[in-house]
Amino acid sequence: MPNLLSSESSPYLLQHASNPVFWYPWGEEPFDQAKKENKPVFLSIGYAACHWCHVMAHESFENPVVADFLNKHFIAIKVDREERPDIDSIYMSAVVHMTGQGGWPLSVFLTPEGEPFFGGTYFPPEPRYGMPSFLQVLKGIAEAWENSRDEIHAVTVQIKTTLVSALDLPEKDDPLDLSSIIDQSLLKMRNAYDAHNGGWGTAPKFPQPMALEVLLLKAVEGDRESQKLAEHNLQEMARGGMMDLIGGGFHRYSTDARWLVPHFEKMLYDNAQLARVYLMAYLQTGNPFYRAVCEDTLDFVIREMKLPQGGYMASLDADSEGEEGKYYLWRLDEIDRAFSETSARQAFSQLFDLPQQGNFDGKIILRFKDQAFNPSADYRTDTFREFRQKLLEIRDQRVKPHADDKVIASWNGLLLSALSEAARYLENERYDLAAGQLSKFLMKQMYSADSGLYRTWREGVPGKPALLEDYAAVILGLLAFNQLRADESIYPFVSRLMDEMMARFQHPQSGFYDSQKDPTLIFRGRDIQDNALPSGNALAAQVLLAFFTIDARDEYRAIAQDMLGAAADLVSKYPTSFAAWLKTALIANHAPETLVISIPTGGDSQGRNRTILPKTYRPFRWIIQVTDQTRDAIPEIAKNKPSQNHLTTYYFCENFVCKVPTVDIDQIT
Repeated sequence: MPNLLSSESSPYLLQHASNPVFWYPWGEEPFDQAKKENKPVFLSIGYAACHWCHVMAHESFENPVVADFLNKHFIAIKVDREERPDIDSIYMSAVVHMTGQGGWPLSVFLTPEGEPFFGGTYFPPEPRYGMPSFLQVLKGIAEAWENSRDEIHAVTVQIKTTLVSALDLPEKDDPLDLSSIIDQSLLKMRNAYDAHNGGWGTAPKFPQPMALEVLLLKAVEGDRESQKLAEHNLQEMARGGMMDLIGGGFHRYSTDARWLVPHFEKMLYDNAQLARVYLMAYLQTGNPFYRAVCEDTLDFVIREMKLPQGGYMASLDADSEGEEGKYYLWRLDEIDRAFSETSARQAFSQLFDLPQQGNFDGKIILRFKDQAFNPSADYRTDTFREFRQKLLEIRDQRVKPHADDKVIASWNGLLLSALSEAARYLENERYDLAAGQLSKFLMKQMYSADSGLYRTWREGVPGKPALLEDYAAVILGLLAFNQLRADESIYPFVSRLMDEMMARFQHPQSGFYDSQKDPTLIFRGRDIQDNALPSGNALAAQVLLAFFTIDARDEYRAIAQDMLGAAADLVSKYPTSFAAWLKTALIANHAPETLVISIPTGGDSQGRNRTILPKTYRPFRWIIQVTDQTRDAIPEIAKNKPSQNHLTTYYFCENFVCKVPTVDIDQIT
């Protein structure tokens, strides 16, 4: 009998549609069925690019013996964590509370009311490494459900009480001292930094684009130590391994401490955030190395993750042909055949490390040799480009990793910010075009007047309702795009999203809920910690500060300050885990600063339509472009600021006080 996943749009759920396990998608139906049959619920959460999710699926969910027992004694639900991170957050917190650790695949056992009482991550098909087999776990849970219901009930009460109490954000009675919070956090961040390998932590080591952004923002203020750490980490990650030198872009994380052996999946959100951080480093230093990494990353995303409609897919799998990393690895004999001429082979070996025994399961992950690695120059020399082109041609003949081609709003919002800034500062027409297409996609395909913003979209069909992070990231992305172009459709749309965000997510005490109202959730989460993406609440606070700056809405600033006060102690204690909040504190600690660019009807009489944007990097400044056509749909700060003498006119405002306007762009610093 087929399960119920075949009508879902998520590629991850569709991967399990032919399992002998009778999977339900998340919803009221499986819980109603569990109540009717008096069975516990088995909840499995993963995502399409997750290697160990695939392993457990092949070992257990495709096993007819396991599936038969699971179907007989449980109601099984499968969830794509990328579609529903709010569900994942609730049950991941429960499993971490129960076991001290979490990860994916996430395996949780629930009552028919959705309350967790046992959980873990990957379970093997046979007992090993001190872990029971998955079938042993199922049998133990089934027996406990029959014979120890009172004990299960006691566990669910304790877990739910703990999880709900964690939603209460601390109240800040003392005045908010942003400078002190920033200084304390930076000191801890510096002390925890891996001065040898770069980054934070040991192995596995994850990129920390939010922490790097904070360091680079401090560098703008003249903090040389912060800049030194940021540049060191950016250089170490881009040596090769963690960064795909041939195809461009970054893998998910490094399995070792020195960024050599990655977990090979490629996620849109990582590449969007890292491209923007390398762009920031280039704009502050002028170092062409950072520009090269930024451009290679964005070029990869546009080439391999862009959909024809203008949006971008979620991820590329780590595996191909059942082997992790096979698409990205090289054998020495392949390299010998590709560069059979002695001079080319010698040049190749002078550029890349080529250990005879390989550096990953006997194969080679390409990485610059120490003596060939120059983090002060553009590595894309003519020789490098020839090598890259040849290897790309060979790679293109291989079986490509599976692509999760659903579009996720928040991830695309992060990318829109990166593309818009790259188009603006690098004057790159390709990024400009891609940003314009993506902005239209988000506004047209992922939004409806009746339902609001959608979180997901696939093959022309919008999917799940948007979460807080989707609204906030899309708003920030569209505001970044609006700094690039004077588009009369942007600001009214963004204002509508802002009103919906406040109405649908605002918590009655402080901050915002992660999700919209949903009767299937045991509670509405309010997670303020950053993970691979910024916390939805931190992004929402940045949106509030942006609207305070461009719309003079004092109540928005007050809400953001209240949120910062609630997060302050956690930010100071765990700065890399709350780096998006630290960025929010830096923004709040700066005087509001705007530059209104007023463009006359028909364009500038001096023909400066393409050169009206100042190139000086000012990350705390909002640019607002207005034309005569947009004067009825513009932020408050831009009103009553006409162009003069049919020339593009600049109004620089700080703390809502504007200087004398000028038509000379060179006067804008």
